[in-house]
Amino acid sequence: MKEKEFRQDAEKRIDEINAKINTLKFQVVEPSLKADFQKLIEELEEIRERIMKTYLSAEEEEDKDWDTLRKNIYTDIKSFDNAFTRAGRMFNPEP
Repeated sequence: MKEKEFRQDAEKRIDEINAKINTLKFQVVEPSLKADFQKLIEELEEIRERIMKTYLSAEEEEDKDWDTLRKNIYTDIKSFDNAFTRAGRMFNPEP
């Protein structure tokens, strides 16, 4: 049961991350922020790659430590969410 739940949750999170990155790529930012914004998108893509590698390695391993895999993915998801928030501030300035 843990395996099925892990796979479903990981796939859902990866889909959400892909959608968020695609949304950001089409945002218009101030020219002065464009380089920083691009760096954040690259950071988000790197985090996505780590999550996908962790997920794919879970698919290949015979003796899986689901708790550790889940912890690693959630740690990367928190990093992604923080970077996504920083990117969002670039095109939605706070009042």
